[in-house]
Amino acid sequence: MPYDTNAMRAKLKKMMNGRAADPNEFRVHKIAAGAEATYRFFVMPPIQAGDPCAGGTASRSMDMCWIPFGQHWVDQKPYACPRVASENEIACPMCDKGFALMKEAKAHGAIRDKISAIARQWLPNQQNVVNIYFTNSSVNPDEYHGRVLYFKLPKACFNEFTACLQREDFGDSESPQAFGAFFDEMAGYLFELKVKCKDGYNNYEASRFLHQCRPMILKSDGKTADTNRIQEAMNQRHDLYRVCDQPDIEVMKQLVKKLWDGDDSDEDDSGFTKDEVVESHRVGSSHQSRPNVGPGVQRDRATTISELEPPARSRSLMEETEELGSTVHTRATAEPYRPVTPEDVATSQVEALKANSKSVEDTALLQFQTTRRPKPTLDDEDEVPIKPVRSKVKPVSEVVVSTTSSKKPQVDDVEAMLMQLDED
Repeated sequence: MPYDTNAMRAKLKKMMNGRAADPNEFRVHKIAAGAEATYRFFVMPPIQAGDPCAGGTASRSMDMCWIPFGQHWVDQKPYACPRVASENEIACPMCDKGFALMKEAKAHGAIRDKISAIARQWLPNQQNVVNIYFTNSSVNPDEYHGRVLYFKLPKACFNEFTACLQREDFGDSESPQAFGAFFDEMAGYLFELKVKCKDGYNNYEASRFLHQCRPMILKSDGKTADTNRIQEAMNQRHDLYRVCDQPDIEVMKQLVKKLWDGDDSDEDDSGFTKDEVVESHRVGSSHQSRPNVGPGVQRDRATTISELEPPARSRSLMEETEELGSTVHTRATAEPYRPVTPEDVATSQVEALKANSKSVEDTALLQFQTTRRPKPTLDDEDEVPIKPVRSKVKPVSEVVVSTTSSKKPQVDDVEAMLMQLDED
């Protein structure tokens, strides 16, 4: 029976959080310190809607030989940015929030490092995706010979692309340069990708176009264009709008709510629900466990808060007694707990009067100490104090205060900041 392998691949990519290795994507392996890697390929022309391509026909037309692609990373998962994909025609909630925070931080004199931190959290990493054709050059690995792959351009390579497209002539005859439509399949320029290790990362600054203009594929004579093979390669271009994830505005709105408002789960980190935490703070026991009333004594769970609170008059007497430096000790009985009855109170008052000849005020104090709840202690094996609820994301005012500095920002506008961030 026929199987929908494309649907299976899409499902696999989703299961692996967008990190599934696509065999049609060219990825440069990490270069070790002191090592170097070189590749040579042609950049292929833009594809038009309806053109034959790998796996069918193209869904959309491309204006340039590349398409912009950006991803927001939240909880180590990528999400396509609608602003980047639409070339600033569609607003992105994540980007809007990031730009607003950056402008506000800049207005309050935040240093550049703080603004960079906001950009890393709220703005996408942007790349440009192209179709490339690998020649049979000896510098290319054998498995790449004659293949058409798509490539997410590093920033340094994209800068070379734009510089070449803007040049109007080859320049000095002693050091000619590629210029114009470098992606022309019949008269293009071979791109040499040089990869070195710099500070532990791949560096592409030495990459450049070779200055000789030639057809993408030559016949065996090495001079004439092989039009048949060129057309076959053109039909193997990839629909870049399909291989790149498409953005979802609603998903972006949810991500903003998640990052800005925090997790809306009903439980906090301590395992208590919001209602339980609020109730605990209301009764003033957020940092207390149940009272420890002595060995062998177990409080009745049905005892209400009002039964445990001391009377207002007794509290006043207690404060007066503490000012005089007197101390009253209470002892927990080993008998099972039972609610205090009026008879118990009367008996304790009579015994206290007989034994100590206390005054009426002292008797009231003794009654308070008999019924007052002992000071609670923490039982590590039974209870854990409730942690105070803290917002997971700082309000804008707090972000601004924490990033305030007397040092002025080095640039005048947010877009210039972003350009500097990309260069870094």
